[in-house]
Parts: sequence; C-alpha cells; structure tokens
Amino acid sequence: MRRTALLIGALLLLAVLAPRAAQAVPILDEADGAELAQSLAEATEEQDVCYGWEVEVQDQSGGPGGVDAGSSQGPGVALDRARCPRYAVLRGLVVYTSETAESEDGAEVAIESNLRNPPTPEDLARLGLSADDLLSETDDIALTDMAGALPLLVAEAGEARFIPFEAQTEPLAAGDVPTNTPGSDWLRTFWWLPVLAVLGVLALLFALASFVRRRRAPA
Repeated sequence: MRRTALLIGALLLLAVLAPRAAQAVPILDEADGAELAQSLAEATEEQDVCYGWEVEVQDQSGGPGGVDAGSSQGPGVALDRARCPRYAVLRGLVVYTSETAESEDGAEVAIESNLRNPPTPEDLARLGLSADDLLSETDDIALTDMAGALPLLVAEAGEARFIPFEAQTEPLAAGDVPTNTPGSDWLRTFWWLPVLAVLGVLALLFALASFVRRRRAPA
C-alpha cells in the first residue's frame, strides 16, 4: 500500500514538472526567436516602425501547437499595438491534419499594419517567400525570413528609410549573440534581401531602356 502511494506521488510530481505541449514553441527555438526579435528591434530604432510576428500552429495529430510570437519589443512578446504609432506584424496560421483526415496540411499568412502603404503577402511572394514554406522542414528559416523582410518591404513602399549598411570590422566568435549596433545584425542575417531588391530595380531599368530604344527605332 505504501509502495503504491509512493508510485502515485511520483507520477503526480512528474506530471507537474513535465513541460506542457501548449507551452512549447512550435517553430522557432529560444535562440532563433531572440535573434529575430533583436533584428526587428534594431530596425524599429532606425525606422520608427514596430515589427512582430504571430503564427498559430494547430496540429490535429496531437503534436505540439500554440502561438509562436515575438516582436521588436522582445522575444516571446506579442507586439503591443497601443505602444506603436506605426507597425507591421506578420500573422500566420499553420494547420497539420491527422493521417485519417481527408484534407491536407495548410498554411496562410497575412500582414497586419496601420501603415498607409503596408507590405502584403504578394510582396513576400515577390521575394520568393510563401505561406507553404511554413510547412517545410525549414519552417524556422521561412518564418525568420518573412518576418525579417518586413523592414525592407516597408522601406520599399516609402514608409521608412532603408537601414544603412555598417560593415562588421571583426568576425563574430562562435556563440556570440547579436550586438546592439543598429542595422548591423539585421543586414548580416538578411543581406540577400537588399541584394534582391537592387537586382529587381536594375531589371526594371533595363526593361524600360529596351522599351525606349524600340520606340525610337525607325519603322
């Protein structure tokens, strides 16, 4: 009888101490969430626009779910809109169906913003980023890229200035965390976004020049 009571007590203790699935971060781990929040905080300091992400994960097969959230106000902190005169937040929903379900897994994203010319999911698609990327094995990279692209898209829309480039004079040692230097960590993480934007502008100028030459050519 005493042994049974001890066993029940041990099981209850394990149930209390065990992490709950609802508390599990469904996409980003703690380090990645902190790095993304730091990058967005630096962009906010430069552009005076608050940024964040809120992605709900629903796993109908019983896997970990919940809301992966963070913002320029901190990792794991959903953006407080009341504290931000201007903001842009990546919103997403990821649904994993059970094996017996007829429907397939699905994902969708939207951008909540009070800017006059807010970024859109179509802008993300132009950068090669889509909601379906959140269903892949690299969903953490997809979420980081989509949320991290918001400052660039806001700048492209003329709502804020581009974040200036600041060269890193010394390489970061392994395990170093992002610094508090505005712009540097964002550009190190998302360097390909400005490059892609510049290439897009050059392609547009080339197409325009070709059109003008054809118009001026004698019939």
